[in-house]
Amino acid sequence: MGISQAMNIGVSGLNASATALTVVSDNIANVNTTAFKANSVRFGDLVAGYYSTLSQDSDREGSGTAIMGIVTEFAQGPLISTTRWSDVAINGEGFFSLQVPGATKVYYTRDGSFHMDKDGYLVNELGYRVLNRDGNAIKVDNPSDPSFSNYYVDSNGQIWGTPTDPSQVVIYAANANQSPKAYGSVYIKDPVNSDVTITLNDATQLVLTVGQDNTFHLQFNTDTDGDGEMDAFQGAINLSEFSLTDVDLDGDGNIDIFGISPNAEPGYYTIADVSATLASGNNWTKDNWMATSNDPQPVLNAQLRVSTFANNNGLIRQGNNLFTQGPESKFPIHGTANDGIRGNVFSSTIEGSNVDIAKEMVNMITYQASYNANSKTITTSAELLNTAVNMVR
Repeated sequence: MGISQAMNIGVSGLNASATALTVVSDNIANVNTTAFKANSVRFGDLVAGYYSTLSQDSDREGSGTAIMGIVTEFAQGPLISTTRWSDVAINGEGFFSLQVPGATKVYYTRDGSFHMDKDGYLVNELGYRVLNRDGNAIKVDNPSDPSFSNYYVDSNGQIWGTPTDPSQVVIYAANANQSPKAYGSVYIKDPVNSDVTITLNDATQLVLTVGQDNTFHLQFNTDTDGDGEMDAFQGAINLSEFSLTDVDLDGDGNIDIFGISPNAEPGYYTIADVSATLASGNNWTKDNWMATSNDPQPVLNAQLRVSTFANNNGLIRQGNNLFTQGPESKFPIHGTANDGIRGNVFSSTIEGSNVDIAKEMVNMITYQASYNANSKTITTSAELLNTAVNMVR
């Protein structure tokens, strides 16, 4: 091995150490970046020819070091509470999906710093729209005429809100693995002893049976004639407690409870009318009921998509806390939060950077020492070369 080769090896060490210090600097600079994932350097040795020795073994001659790759560490970052309902964080596996309005390219991120824009869409700080479980942009509400207030996001990534209109009914499957339900409520002020029919503004009818046992939707809870036996129903009806489709309770293949509206379509509705027969025999009027939809309802088509990849390190870093699919990441596997594979979602929470500042400081010291040592090999090689040159003077 020549003296000049020793100098070149020192240069490779300088370059590798400088790159490593660059990665450490990037990590430290992003210690407060939302959902930032720290990077680490992987070194590899370089081999050239063979050492000039008397050994019969093939002793390969080293020729320095090089950066084999920079690996992103996708470990969970700390969860930090905020005061904004639309700030969300994934506790576990998965990425949120984003899209520039009018474009088709999909970006993936762990940064859930979202908010509702002027058009009611859920967007990130760059204005990229957040996608729902069907791959469409999530429109939360109409800001000029809101249907909800007091929004929050549940652990499955579904956005909920309190309806501003007590007569509002939402028919929707709030989770991808559930059947649709009707969300809304009415209060029956006076005892009734017949089916309660709730008619929505598009003429869809929700029919709830009234009787004495659990094969009826509403059980008798009022004794109207004083004989000690319940013979009528009176009180609150929470529609989400009942199945829209027929139910087989005992699994014998027979219907035990009829669905309250098997053909109802997902959408936003209002209660137009409620009808039933009063146990007193008097005529039924609007004064015998009232709409009381004051409990949270799911926002239509507003369950966040959560995507996973076979190889997270195959994702391509794009800056602004965004990644795109790469050739080594394989195709995204789309789903929803809290499904047994993907993590659950926290509302009013963001994920912090997973940079370990103490570890980075230790790495900085190590790489600085390596840089100094490699520079020393260069100066020492230069001194040896100078000695050789001076021999012929």
